[in-house]
Amino acid sequence: PKHLARTLRFRHAFHLLLRPASGPLTEIAYDCGFADQAHFTHEMRSFTGYTPTELSEIYKPPSPLLP
Repeated sequence: PKHLARTLRFRHAFHLLLRPASGPLTEIAYDCGFADQAHFTHEMRSFTGYTPTELSEIYKPPSPLLP
């Protein structure tokens, strides 16, 4: 059950992180139930190998202004 809860919290955080208007990382961390941003970053890195900032750059949606 604990691993399932971690996985669901990660999925929710990942979804929020990739939204175009995601907001600050601290806000995402608190919305997903993390104690602070450091725990959020540690958990994201343990699941993906990347920090939340790196993930948001990797999965950045393309600009609608580009052809």
